[in-house]
Amino acid sequence: ALTAYGNAYGTVFQIVDDILDITATEEQLGKPAGHDIVEGVYTLPVLRTLALGSPASDELADLLGSPLDAAAQDKALAILRSNDGLASSIETAQDYVDRAISACDGFADSPATDALRAAPGALIASVSVAVCVLVVLCGYDPVTRELAKIAPPGVLEGIVSFGIWDHFRSLNSGL
Repeated sequence: ALTAYGNAYGTVFQIVDDILDITATEEQLGKPAGHDIVEGVYTLPVLRTLALGSPASDELADLLGSPLDAAAQDKALAILRSNDGLASSIETAQDYVDRAISACDGFADSPATDALRAAPGALIASVSVAVCVLVVLCGYDPVTRELAKIAPPGVLEGIVSFGIWDHFRSLNSGL
């Protein structure tokens, strides 16, 4: 059971890291944002975006076929941030959260078991706000649907009720 938990938790951790590499800033990450794509690492969000078979996925494939300068990196990140690959990656991460929690079913009830059950959800929740702000900036509603499933209670509602959603949409209506 611990092996199953560790595998599922590790997968959530990796997917969250992959999402943050696309959605977070260099200051938040402590390393350059988009570093994985510059290094030629095709993470889950990249693979899912490439698999879409859309004009945007074709454009991404063309960009990733050669070394990326700053402009190409920015374009690749913009494509990744505005397509279903990100939402699909969040869905997959949630699936592994569920697997990790289920792996705890055979454990005795204890504070340690409670912590094990809570940890993978906390990981995915850590990307909720970053991705939610990205959604606001890009106006990408499929991601919002996935975030509504995993965001800590009140996060999305707070963004809407405090007018942050409308404010960012108005600032970025040209995107």
